Amino acid sequence: KLGLRLGKEENIPVVATMHSQFKKDFKRYAKSEHLSLFMTKQLMKTFNECNECWAVNKKMSELFQEYGYAGTPLVMHNATDMEPVKNLLEARKIVNKKYKLDDKEILLLFVGRINILKNILFIVEVLNVLKQRNFKFKMLFVGSGSDMGELKRKVKEYKLTNEVKYAGMVKDRHLLASIYARSDLFIFPSMYDASSLVQIEAASQHTPTIFLENSITSSTTKNNVNGYIGPHNAELFAKKIISIFHNPKNYQKVSENAY
Repeated sequence: KLGLRLGKEENIPVVATMHSQFKKDFKRYAKSEHLSLFMTKQLMKTFNECNECWAVNKKMSELFQEYGYAGTPLVMHNATDMEPVKNLLEARKIVNKKYKLDDKEILLLFVGRINILKNILFIVEVLNVLKQRNFKFKMLFVGSGSDMGELKRKVKEYKLTNEVKYAGMVKDRHLLASIYARSDLFIFPSMYDASSLVQIEAASQHTPTIFLENSITSSTTKNNVNGYIGPHNAELFAKKIISIFHNPKNYQKVSENAY
C-alpha cells in the first residue's frame, strides 16, 4: 500500500511481484480459514490497483488469478548469475576433500533454509528407504535454519549419520557452484516454494533436480526430460531415485536438458 501511494504521488508505474503462496502463509500463521480468505482478499485489492503484476511462472500466474487478481500476471522467470565451473575435475577434487567424499560416490544434495516448510524430513525418510534397499550414496545438506536440530535428530533416529553430511551456510559462490557440479542429483521436495533459485543454480552446473508431483516450483520441469518428478511417498520417491541411476544414458540427457 505504501508503494502504491508513493507511485500515485510521484506519478510513476507500480509493479508488484507475485512469488509467494500468500493464502497458505496467512492460514499457517492465523490458523483460520476465514482470516486467510479475508487477508488474501485485502491483498488482491492492493495488487489490482498496481499497473502491472509479475509472477515467477505460469502456475503462480494462475494461482493469483484464483486469488482474485483481475488480469493475467506477466510471467518473469527467475534466473541466476552463477556461471558453470570451468574445471570440473578440480571442482570435484575440492568438494571431495572438503567433505571427505569418495569420487565414485553418488552425491545427493539439498541447498536452502533448514526448515520443515521445505519438507526436509521427507528427504530423510527417502534416504532411509534408499539405505534399506542397499543403494550406496552420500547426502549433503547445505544451509542453516531453525529446524537443524530436528533434522539431525531424524538422521540419528534412522541411523544415517554415516551417509549424511552438513555443510552449514556456504557464502563462497565458487565453492557453492563446485558443490552443485560435484553433486549427482538435487533433491527439492518443497510444496511451499514457487520458483526456487537453488534449482536454477543446480541446473547451471548440469545437475538435475527431483521434485514432488503437483508442486508449483516444479512447473517448468518435464519428468525425465529436464528433471525428475516423484510421488509424495518415501518408498516410491526412493524407487524413482534408484531408477534414475540405473539409466545413465537418460540421466546424461536429462542433465544436459536441465542446463
